[in-house]
Amino acid sequence: MEINVPTTTTMIFGLNYYKFNIKYIIDKYKLFKNHTVYWYYAGVNTNEYYDFNPKDIDITNMIWMANTVSVYALIIAIYTGFNEIYLVDIDHNQIFVSDKENIRFYKKAEFQNSENINLSCLTNDLMEAYKSFKQKSILSRIVKNSKILNCSTESLLDMFIKIKLKDVINDKKHQK
Repeated sequence: MEINVPTTTTMIFGLNYYKFNIKYIIDKYKLFKNHTVYWYYAGVNTNEYYDFNPKDIDITNMIWMANTVSVYALIIAIYTGFNEIYLVDIDHNQIFVSDKENIRFYKKAEFQNSENINLSCLTNDLMEAYKSFKQKSILSRIVKNSKILNCSTESLLDMFIKIKLKDVINDKKHQK
């Protein structure tokens, strides 16, 4: 990633309580020394007893522990003031994937070939999907200055306004 990302790119990485988190890796291998790097700390648990607090999605404070990078991307986009946020292929329909070959979003991953898919693994995946779905649902209700639009063709995220990606692209072409 460091080789392929231009040094003019600002990097945003998340910290958490794990000893071997991304900061450990970046420091150990002396990565991104020529990039501007910002950090956020994820530690707020959004369990079933969670009551939303706006500071929990303010990246200058400790923010939610998210289960997917898409939740972090939404939090950062909202925090940085994007007026419109378009979701593309963030669909949460992976819970319907039943064949082992397509259990991940990519094929031929090194660990996937040796990965054991069993009931406890799938149950854990369902719980993680639920947590991510819940966090996106909270964001859809509290977002005030941003509009989140779902451009995914097949999506369980019905809390966001559905729009066709080709309509967005055509509209943006006409605005130029």
